Amino acid sequence: MKKSELRKVIRKVINEQMLGKNITYCKCSDWNLSTQTCDQSPTGVNGMSFAPVGTNGMGPNVNPQVGDKFCTGNTGGTNTGLAANCGGSPARILTVNNLTGNSGQNRYLLSPSETCGYIDPNAGFEIDLQIEQCDGTIVPNLTGCIHLDGAYPTSNDVGKVFALFQMGDKTPHIINGVTVTTTPCPAPTVFGSYVPACPGTSGVVCDSTVWANYSIWVTAWTTNPAFTNNTNPNQPCNHICQRINVWSANQMTAGPIQLNQLACKIDEGYNQSQIHGCNC
Repeated sequence: MKKSELRKVIRKVINEQMLGKNITYCKCSDWNLSTQTCDQSPTGVNGMSFAPVGTNGMGPNVNPQVGDKFCTGNTGGTNTGLAANCGGSPARILTVNNLTGNSGQNRYLLSPSETCGYIDPNAGFEIDLQIEQCDGTIVPNLTGCIHLDGAYPTSNDVGKVFALFQMGDKTPHIINGVTVTTTPCPAPTVFGSYVPACPGTSGVVCDSTVWANYSIWVTAWTTNPAFTNNTNPNQPCNHICQRINVWSANQMTAGPIQLNQLACKIDEGYNQSQIHGCNC
């Protein structure tokens, strides 16, 4: 490249840096880190120029990038890059376009390490759960927008037992580790519930100690006509298998208390299936 052409390129770059920018931005207080979206309509401003960290408002200016953070108000003195020293609300740049003219308003860019936005308590980030089955079998990690009993798991939940009842999976798993990823979750998509402990050999989670009428229910159910009518060769197996299917289906929409009761019913159902030689 000829020197004259190189000078033109340098001059063009310098001129572009001195030009103002048309931008749209979102205030940090409105920027949802979980969904990476702005809760309010973006604000548009024409003719902005930007001074980097460590300089004063006189420049030299730099070209801002999408995602840069800056002070929306006038800030006196040297730019510290700290949001706490902003003369106006800190914000995140959403779009940048050149202005065909000289710059007007001058603003300070913030340090890239400054936080801008908030974590939506109703959303969050994808969770990577390190899990194993109750018999000690290690299984692949469960990763996704996971909600257990209406909340995202944290490191405080290591050691707890859960099952994805709402997803149609009654297999209990122990949480061995919880890692929060950087992938935002607009909403939870994997649902489960904690259970008191690992189950017995039936493979169905049940804590009969918290169901005061458990023994009364077992007696009432196992003495109903389906069990006592010996003239029908299909009973009580048809009845037992049908009830197990109904109870399993109801787990999909049950709350924690009913989930436990349904699990106990299913447990007893399989117990009776074994007693009567059924194939449920």
